Amino acid sequence: KRRIYAKNGVAHLWLVDPKPRTLEAFALEGGSWILVAALKDDEEVRVSPFEAISFPLSALWPD
Repeated sequence: KRRIYAKNGVAHLWLVDPKPRTLEAFALEGGSWILVAALKDDEEVRVSPFEAISFPLSALWPD
């Protein structure tokens, strides 16, 4: 899907994996995906294109 997103001009991609409780954020630069953040557990999320807000990554995981 990354190729499709890049081809269609999607500039940001977040991959969320609930098992290891991680978030990887990528930005499209020069046609390539660049990792801009790798977060886990309850780290604070403040990542493009939503850097104006923040939340703990743990808010995504069920209790």
